[in-house]
Amino acid sequence: MVKASYPDKCNKTNDLLTYPTLLMGVGNLISMPVAMAAGRRIVFLTSMVILIVGGLWCALSSSLESHIAGRAIMSLAAGQSEALAPLKLQEIFFLHEKGRRLGWFITIQNITSGAFFIVSTYLVAAYGWKWWYGLFTIMNAVLFLLSI
Repeated sequence: MVKASYPDKCNKTNDLLTYPTLLMGVGNLISMPVAMAAGRRIVFLTSMVILIVGGLWCALSSSLESHIAGRAIMSLAAGQSEALAPLKLQEIFFLHEKGRRLGWFITIQNITSGAFFIVSTYLVAAYGWKWWYGLFTIMNAVLFLLSI
């Protein structure tokens, strides 16, 4: 679908995966020390705002370069969901409870990710890839408001 939107730049569409993967790691290198020093909540809320801004950017992008830049911004904040949750679980539960709780977290996260992946294929086919970003952004905005 994305390649059909940018037919003259088929070779550059791979950058929609390459740069965000790199920047997800860079985002974790920056945010995890900040989370340890300043607190996990502020890092989580900041990453939610960055995800919302990046999602809007991607949904409204009109060129491949803008789309890649929006994905790069999103990916700076995307890795925190996988890194912050285990840190929070360590603080909440006793040592003998951590393994089971972490197992439940990973199970729920994988099932949810798999379900979202399956639903995404139908969503993109029916409404287009820009609405995928729209739905993702709406979900992040709701989660941000609930987190406050």
